[in-house]
Amino acid sequence: EHPHFRSGETSSIPVRLREDIFQYFTVEVFEQLKSETRGFLLKTAHLPKITATMSRKLTGMAESLKTLEDLSRHNFFTIRLGLHETAYQYHPLFRDFLLDRARDIFPPDQLADLKRDAARVLEEADETEDAIDLYLQADTWPEAARLICTMAPALLKQGRAVVVNKWIDRVPA
Repeated sequence: EHPHFRSGETSSIPVRLREDIFQYFTVEVFEQLKSETRGFLLKTAHLPKITATMSRKLTGMAESLKTLEDLSRHNFFTIRLGLHETAYQYHPLFRDFLLDRARDIFPPDQLADLKRDAARVLEEADETEDAIDLYLQADTWPEAARLICTMAPALLKQGRAVVVNKWIDRVPA
């Protein structure tokens, strides 16, 4: 565990090391899984924190909780978080790998649909800042603008105008 991983920051990892780790994930980990589990991982990686409800809504898998528990129990780059509702989180580097892999596997329109679906799930779970980011990534401008307008007053009162301005800058005129 590198200090950057614990903070969720992985961009400072040297490119060659990152490629080696992604190669390890591909050959030794990802390709060894059942197709259903691979699909589950590729979809749920779009959620920064994953609850059973969120994963079930996003994947349609009734056994979402069991899958998350199995991944965590087997130390499969998945940790269980002790929040008010049990949530899970992928190791930041593993999540980066999964998101990278999703970009390679899903056609652009299907990936945009997945991001929109994940954003809706996040919005329903009151994870609005993450939802806005995914709406923006999916070029879903009306939903992003609606949620930005909803969140802006509270964020501005908190002194977080920089966040609001960054979101607004990402929305086309």
